[in-house]
Amino acid sequence: MAVPQFLTVIEASRVLRIGRTVAYAETRRFRETDGREGIPCVEIGGQVRVPTAELERLAGCPIDETSIAAPVTPTDSAAVAGTTATEPTIGTTTTRPTRQTRTNRRTSQAPTLPFAS
Repeated sequence: MAVPQFLTVIEASRVLRIGRTVAYAETRRFRETDGREGIPCVEIGGQVRVPTAELERLAGCPIDETSIAAPVTPTDSAAVAGTTATEPTIGTTTTRPTRQTRTNRRTSQAPTLPFAS
């Protein structure tokens, strides 16, 4: 599979190893500063895309498929290894914790003041 000419902001964040929120903020900064700062991007039909060539220039190395692939989660790695995720023991039930009610804080007595009237 060839690397696409334009990446989503999330794919670009994986390449740069930064968070999604930071990546979106940096693309916004690029647009607000007319390209002086931030992650280079273009807006196409209301969607933000990062040109692969600009990202390679910024990263200083070529981008391959493995750098833009979604990270493997523990559940995914278990499926890849041919094992199953942890399952509840047979005969046990999972219950939701009960909601604790708030105790009534009002009392039948009027509050007393620390000074005499």
